[in-house]
Amino acid sequence: MDPNSSHFTLTLEGIEKVNNKNCYVVKIINQINENIQLDYYNTSNFYLVKTVLIKPDMEQHTVYSDFRAVDSVIQPFREIATILPTGEKQVIEYTKYESNIEIDPAFFEPPHEDVEDFQFVKGASAEDIPCEFIENHIYLPVNINGREELWVLDCGASVTVIDSSYAVELGLELEGPIKGQGASGILNFYFVTLPSYTLKGIKFKEQKVAAIPMRNLFQKYLGLDVVGILGYDFLSRFITKID
Repeated sequence: MDPNSSHFTLTLEGIEKVNNKNCYVVKIINQINENIQLDYYNTSNFYLVKTVLIKPDMEQHTVYSDFRAVDSVIQPFREIATILPTGEKQVIEYTKYESNIEIDPAFFEPPHEDVEDFQFVKGASAEDIPCEFIENHIYLPVNINGREELWVLDCGASVTVIDSSYAVELGLELEGPIKGQGASGILNFYFVTLPSYTLKGIKFKEQKVAAIPMRNLFQKYLGLDVVGILGYDFLSRFITKID
């Protein structure tokens, strides 16, 4: 790292114990975002034994162990990451490290055929879907089992989401829960197998989607009955033009 960097600043914060071992604490801040990283180095062998990544809305504490030499480089073969405030824990165990391996270029080729889980009802390759534009958000009518309700279109949502109470109304089984961070704090996330559904002129096969309690937020702040979010799982299937 460039000691004269205008983007990153490193400071030695002192010595703290990690698993009863003294560690140098190095603080890294940057001028790009508000993230702060704390690295803990064992004072006796300088192994990186812990990192703490602090973001405005969450923290990730990662502890490294089971150090082994791989081609004269010390590598950790076990990581335990704890996500706060949800308390989610991830354990990663490595079986081996390999570097400069040959990779068949065919792995990066696009598939010969796309897996299509939708169809245009009229047999065309495009469809005009009516939408509602309310408070700078786009809402689309989605029909599930004969019930048509509004869903919000959100290009920032990594997955499609259904309101958990609406899923229960439809008789869908909630799988979970797992804890997650939402706009209103800690939430219980579930997974649901969404049955075949339609938008005007497009029919989708069943999909696995996330389920959270979200309906009441739209009712409270916008007075709208919105029961789902169409995210990446929806948008990634089309080239979308919004008029």
